Formats: sequence, structure tokens, C-alpha cells
Amino acid sequence: MSNQPKPKTISQKDREWLAWLIAVALIVVGTVLGVTFPQLPPIPSITAQSVPAGFTNLGGLHLAIPTGAAATATPALLVNSASVSQIASFQDSDTELLGIRDGGGVIVSAPTAQATSVPGLIVDSSGKNVAAEVRIASTPVWYVNSSGGWYAGGNGYSDGRLTLANVGMVAAPTSVATATPAWVVDSAAVSNPFEVRAASTPVFAVQKDGDVVGKVLGFGTAGEVAVAATASFTTTGTVAHGLTTVTWAVCTLAQDADDDSGDTASISVSISTNVVTVKAWQDDATAATDTDVDVNCLVIGTP
Repeated sequence: MSNQPKPKTISQKDREWLAWLIAVALIVVGTVLGVTFPQLPPIPSITAQSVPAGFTNLGGLHLAIPTGAAATATPALLVNSASVSQIASFQDSDTELLGIRDGGGVIVSAPTAQATSVPGLIVDSSGKNVAAEVRIASTPVWYVNSSGGWYAGGNGYSDGRLTLANVGMVAAPTSVATATPAWVVDSAAVSNPFEVRAASTPVFAVQKDGDVVGKVLGFGTAGEVAVAATASFTTTGTVAHGLTTVTWAVCTLAQDADDDSGDTASISVSISTNVVTVKAWQDDATAATDTDVDVNCLVIGTP
């Protein structure tokens, strides 16, 4: 018997690939030398029996780069359209679902048949890095971080807060139910749910207990509140209001005036720092001696 090695045979598919690669090489050389060659033969189909290195057949085309086979900075797939055509288009029944435009623009089109609860685009970063980022001139201007917080604008925050650098507006559509608020702020009772500032100084706020802090009726300075209070006293009494400093107060009798001797016909109000004093008077401008003078008051000042 002969010990000569058995000659290797080249499959039909290998011959097709070899012919296509030779044709590509000839066209490249022809372009350099100015020689025209016939059009490229059709690219051979990829099957499970004839799979080039780096490709896996899964009923379609799947690119699988082995670990360590390429440098970190080396792309697994490079498409260069030389700025003359759309880079890529992924379609379903001739309807484009994902397109990469010349210049880098990307369009994702969710079909109308898609279920309402199914998102048109999913980005899953496995919680290890920024899930999505938008840049202008290489500077990030919007992103969603690994914990779900989002950043927007030059003064935004990556912990989920948002600062608007321009005018903000909420326009509720007419289809919203009457009982549905256009804007809901839920602070979980741990902070003020709303605050307005002028040059970083709070001038208006809705506190976590529902109190509104701000200028009231045009009196005083920023940070004032209005407190409704009542008092009962004999001749002279003070109004409990809980404010640190009082700038304005008005009180009225919570009972009928009386011109009998000693009874209250009118009252007067005076303010000293945070003390609101109410005095009862007879109709002759002398102090009343009633033992149960009741008054209602509105007191304005700083908490």
C-alpha cells in the first residue's frame, strides 16, 4: 500500500467562497490599476455545513467573537458606507424597525401592532454602568444611570432629581379625568414637597404638613405665614399663634357687642415682636370687665 497522504478535496461551498474572495481582490487591484473586471459573483450562503470563522448559524446570521480573539477596542462588526448611503436597515415585511442613517442617526420604529405594555426600546445594562447617554460635542447632557436615576441639563442630578434650565410647563390633556391632578408631588412626608427660590433663597414653600410658607397679602418679607387663631380672656388677653415674629394681626369679636355697663363693645389689637395683645373696651372707651371675651384673629409673621 502507498504511504502517500490522501489528497484533500475542496467542498463546493469552499470553492464559492474562494472564488468570491479572489474576485474581491481582483476588483481592488483593478481599481488601483484602472482595469475593469466583471461584477462580483453572488456571496455564498452561510449554512451550518459551511460557516466561516467567527460566525454561528442560528437560523439567521449571528456574529460571535470568541473571548480574547479581538482587542477591546476592536469592533465585532464594522460597516462603512463611505457617507454615500444608509449604513444599515433592519426590516420586517419591508417595514423598517431599526435604521442607522448616514451620519450616525438611529431610528427605532415600534409597530402599531405591538402591545401597549411592550416597550419599543429596551436597554439592559445589568446594573453595572450607565444604561443610556446623550452627548453634545462629547459632553453628556442626558443619561440614565445604573440605579435608574436620570440626569438632564447642566444642573441636573444623577440621583433622580431634575433641574430645568429653562421654562417648565405641565399641560394636562382634556382627556384626563377631573379628579386626576395634572402634577403630583409625593415627598413621603420626609421633606417639603414644593419650594420656590429667588437667587437660591426660598420665597415660597409647601411644607410636608401642608402649611404654606410665603408672602401673604403683600405684607412682610419672604418666608411669612398666616395663622388663624382664637382667644378667650377678661379685659386683656394674648393670642396664641406659634410664630417667632409677628408683622401684622387683625382680630374681631366672636360675640355680640353690648353697651351694658362693664360689657364689651369693641376691642383693640397691639403687637410687640411676637406677642399679640387684645384689649376689650366698653362703649365709653373704658376697659370692659367681661369675664368671657371671645375673639377670632388672623396673624401674619415668620415661623
